[in-house]
Amino acid sequence: MSEELENHEAEVAQAASAETTAPEADAIPHRTHREKGISARLRALPARGVWTTAVVASLAVAGLSSFQIASSHHRVTLNVDGTTKEVSFFGNTVADALKAGGVEVSPKDHVTPALDSEVFDNSKITFLKAHPYQVQLDGKHVELWSTGKSSSDVLADLSARKGNVAIAASRSEVRNALNILTTKDTKGLLIEDGKAKEIQVKAGQTIDQVLAAANVKVSPIDQVKYRHQDGKLQIHVDHVQRGTVVTESEVPFKTVKKDDANLLKGETKVENEGKVGKHRKVVYREIVGGKEVLSTVTFDANVENPVDRVELNGTKEPPKPEEEILAAGGDTQGASGMKLDEPAAGGGSGTTPAGAQAIARQMVAARGWGDGEFRCLVTLWNRESNWNYRSLNRSSGAYGIPQSLPGSKMASAGADWRTNPATQIRWGLGYISGRYGTPCAALSHSYAKHWY
Repeated sequence: MSEELENHEAEVAQAASAETTAPEADAIPHRTHREKGISARLRALPARGVWTTAVVASLAVAGLSSFQIASSHHRVTLNVDGTTKEVSFFGNTVADALKAGGVEVSPKDHVTPALDSEVFDNSKITFLKAHPYQVQLDGKHVELWSTGKSSSDVLADLSARKGNVAIAASRSEVRNALNILTTKDTKGLLIEDGKAKEIQVKAGQTIDQVLAAANVKVSPIDQVKYRHQDGKLQIHVDHVQRGTVVTESEVPFKTVKKDDANLLKGETKVENEGKVGKHRKVVYREIVGGKEVLSTVTFDANVENPVDRVELNGTKEPPKPEEEILAAGGDTQGASGMKLDEPAAGGGSGTTPAGAQAIARQMVAARGWGDGEFRCLVTLWNRESNWNYRSLNRSSGAYGIPQSLPGSKMASAGADWRTNPATQIRWGLGYISGRYGTPCAALSHSYAKHWY
């Protein structure tokens, strides 16, 4: 081997040695310059040194591979959402470091320095994961992303959008995601059903703890919102009431009157007493913050229909006294030999049937009853006593023209009730009026029950 070739080989070996031992910061520029110099010298050698050129090339490649390995291995510090860890990896960028640390990055996450930044040993990388929040922005429900760790951080971040931002904090995913209201002690404003008061919010407190400290009880359906406004945390609590209101009312019945040919004229009878119905109305209501926001009728109908009251009015003509006596198997002549519906001569005291009937006719007319009622009265008391003021039922003890039971009841009309037909008639008409209303009604009852 010639002296010139030996000198070139030594130079090449020295250059290769320098490539593998040079500082990392200067590796890339020196490597490029020396590679060019070595290549130039190799091209100037005679052909006989080709095999030496291959050796030099191999040395140069080996030198570059060693450089590449040394420059790509780094040890950095990752801070992931407040948690710090050391990562050793092969790579050159922040993205390489995060990947090696098992951190998945989305476009909305916050990374410092930028993902494409070059890293060096002992570099520090900060990563904050962004989360979606359902918020009200200027009154509209939208989804926004933030890397905040507490509601105050999120609100401060979102309020930078120059809008009025509120976070719903009902017992939902959003509320669970924001466990901590603030990371430092701060003053806040609690607005419960429209009434506001100042509160102190301590660092690390949750919304439930703040509300409990303020003696505010909430149910799962109550609406709780956070709002960051004018540099102050606001908590809005609107209590929600949901349920049905049931009201019931009576439905009046109607009165229906019918003619009945089986009842005497002037007589009335209630065939059916009637019954009121029941109406029900059900209203679903929702009240939020003391204000009714929803009211809808879910049911409005009768649950029990009314039953009509039916009254019967008699249309049958009452029989004449003579017909009644004949039907009973008697005659129409009284003890005086006169017809019962005619006043007897000298019977003004009423001691005869005719005299008693004459007194009764006047009293009936005085009560406003007509001839039909008088005829019913004559028939009724014919059945009871044949208008004998001394008639006594030895079985029951009933006495007098109206057959009062006992007879002493008539004392309310006069002390002479035993001997005075007028006193008996006055009491009898009062009894009929109070119990049956009219003589015809009393007679109808007598026909049906055989007493009145």
